[in-house]
Amino acid sequence: MTGDPLGNTPSHAVLLQPAVGDHQVATVTAEVEARTIGAAVRQNPLEPGRSFDVEPLCAIPADRLVPYSGSVIETLP
Repeated sequence: MTGDPLGNTPSHAVLLQPAVGDHQVATVTAEVEARTIGAAVRQNPLEPGRSFDVEPLCAIPADRLVPYSGSVIETLP
């Protein structure tokens, strides 16, 4: 999607915004996509108690550069 796009499509960055508690699209699906495309996660992406995961957003590196120019996942409340 980002590193090897379809023909005649420029490479680009992606912003993933899964919603906590979305009953139609599981948050884990967006997390798998984020790891697949090499997205980073913003610092402190979840309010305490907003995830049942032991380690929310596991294995997704945090972005430390501002402004960040790559793909990012940030969780909506």
